[in-house]
Amino acid sequence: DYMCIQSQLASLSHGRDAAKLAEALRSSFHTAEEMGGMPALGLIPFLALYQEVSPEGITTFNRYKAFVRSLLKKAEPRSDAAILAAALAKALADVAFRARRDANEAIEMLRPAAKKVKNGP
Repeated sequence: DYMCIQSQLASLSHGRDAAKLAEALRSSFHTAEEMGGMPALGLIPFLALYQEVSPEGITTFNRYKAFVRSLLKKAEPRSDAAILAAALAKALADVAFRARRDANEAIEMLRPAAKKVKNGP
């Protein structure tokens, strides 16, 4: 189940062979997404490691970023949905900064989230 996938990913060693690690991450993301029928939002923290070991990690990150942006866009201002989408945007901003030290991308993700939560559209 989903919790088992999270547990397995948490136990992955950074010292493992990059190809094996990339395959384990790819398989875990794929399985979790199939189970939920959407991006596996609980796996967002593992996107940094995935990007480090595979170009597919960047593609997956971009897909998750688009999904979270769509959630934020659909959310009513200052609603619970806006707060949840903002929290997910913050998690992705953390990944962008950790994986690539890209502060601009992190800010680009946080600015619309903060506006939606604070002021509305």
